[in-house]
Amino acid sequence: EGLAEQEHRRLEEAQRIAKVGSFEFDFLTGAMQWSRELRHILDLAPDDPTDFHLFLQRVHPADYDRLLVDLGVWIGATEKFFETEFRVLTRAGETRYLAVRIEAFRDGDGGALSVAGSIHDMTDAKANSRARQLAEEQFAVAFDLGRVGMIVSNPDHVVVRANSAF
Repeated sequence: EGLAEQEHRRLEEAQRIAKVGSFEFDFLTGAMQWSRELRHILDLAPDDPTDFHLFLQRVHPADYDRLLVDLGVWIGATEKFFETEFRVLTRAGETRYLAVRIEAFRDGDGGALSVAGSIHDMTDAKANSRARQLAEEQFAVAFDLGRVGMIVSNPDHVVVRANSAF
């Protein structure tokens, strides 16, 4: 295995572990490339075509119009970077939460020649955040309605909250 192959393998491994896929699109030639992890994130088969319309088919219907408008406005403007979050639906109907960051390579007049970007699958992070939020809400209810006196103190042992039973 040569140095280039080792680097490519390490990049693919890092993308898989981080759940980040990458892509490139050349507006002049129409050439598009997706990483293996991006295909996995979008729930595409290895032999599915690398096609923007196929990507759009995966975008959640509630996010579709907003994403297209935001991308269109950004491409038509002169900003270098674009970031947003959106959802996609897998073939099995699972919702995945994604964050995208794209860099435009523009000509002297600001027109987009090509773009390169990354898409991060935030599904697990969203689920963990929601679980933490629910746990905090449940704790707050139990704390406030508890029949046993309870307090919350800071690291300096100063009481910052007490329930009504305290």
